[in-house]
Amino acid sequence: MLNTFKRLIGKPKYNFLAKEFKDRSFKLLDIGGGSGDSATEIMSFLPNCQYYCIDMVDTKIYKTNELGNTIQYWQKNLELLEFDDVPDDFFDAINMTHIIEHLKNGDTVIEHMTRKMKRGGFIYIEYPGFNSTKLPSMPGTLNFFDDNTHVRIYSLSELYNVLMKVNCLPLSGGYRRNLIRLIFIPLLLPYKLVKTPHRIGYEFWDLLGFANYVWARKR
Repeated sequence: MLNTFKRLIGKPKYNFLAKEFKDRSFKLLDIGGGSGDSATEIMSFLPNCQYYCIDMVDTKIYKTNELGNTIQYWQKNLELLEFDDVPDDFFDAINMTHIIEHLKNGDTVIEHMTRKMKRGGFIYIEYPGFNSTKLPSMPGTLNFFDDNTHVRIYSLSELYNVLMKVNCLPLSGGYRRNLIRLIFIPLLLPYKLVKTPHRIGYEFWDLLGFANYVWARKR
């Protein structure tokens, strides 16, 4: 019951992936997963996931459970575009959640990552949109400039063009929102203010339209 509730109010990327892979095994390449969701969290929602990860973080700093059942972890600086050891035409899905805003060449990184996808594979990209530059500052990032590691603002049309250039069809895109989570904001907000006040900005993402997303399929 608790896990179901967590899924309902969880990150929208899980809903996109679950819609395609709920009842079958699939290979997921999580770009930057070491600095965001752990393998354990992803596989708690998607138990059929075969999890692979690229991140620049040294695995020595991880807690024991954070890498979970990761099949392979590549430690890389994405901006260097050194991906020859990551297999091409191999993955059923790629996740890039809040990564490209930290990269000066995020568009080129996306192009390289799509080579790693099988034909018919899916890619989910999420990032703070231009609207985030107009939001108030808050702990945990609500305004784009709250995070000094953010180096570039991307637009939805720009990413659509990048994906079409590499033969990927954008299936949907726009503001990243979980409507179920919006309903529970009056209950979640007091709880989060006590438990994680340093990340309270996140609790307003759905309400104020902090982030954009693109969901696309490789043709």
